[in-house]
Amino acid sequence: MRQGDVRNAPIEALEQRFPLIVEARALRQDSGGAGKFRGGLGVDITLRGLVSGRWNMLANGRDRFPPWGLHGGKPGGGSGHKVQLPGDPTWAGMNTSRHLLSAGARVRTSTESGGGWGSPLERDPGRVAEDVRQDYVSIAAAREEYGVVLTTDMVGDVVVDLVATEALRAQLRLIPANQGN
Repeated sequence: MRQGDVRNAPIEALEQRFPLIVEARALRQDSGGAGKFRGGLGVDITLRGLVSGRWNMLANGRDRFPPWGLHGGKPGGGSGHKVQLPGDPTWAGMNTSRHLLSAGARVRTSTESGGGWGSPLERDPGRVAEDVRQDYVSIAAAREEYGVVLTTDMVGDVVVDLVATEALRAQLRLIPANQGN
């Protein structure tokens, strides 16, 4: 089986071809740049090696220079690699080629995400609420980045408090752009 340039191969294909287990592959909440049009989310992939071997964990530059936002949009999240050795509860950043890891080591790769376009304070509050329902954006980021105040209704659904949202957005518009970060 050839992988080619495909970077999102099926988990089963990876596990069949390489001596590893894919423990998790998920969209990274709050990684897309805030904007009227939110940037696409990055992905976190956690792998566990089943045998000792050499791993390539080279940064592509997006670890230091994340994708930028445009027209008032915020930058997206950067990429990176982390390693957790067997028996060690901590994760260490890694940027190397052909690094020897023992069996049982775990590697977490985070892909970069897209930058936002337009002011986050112009994003439709209903779309922000849907982003929260889908776990793309946290409730904290909805408030801090988008100025959207969310509550829950009687059945536990996330809903927008329009009056509080307009008041918060008016307050956030008074803060100079370079102080909001």
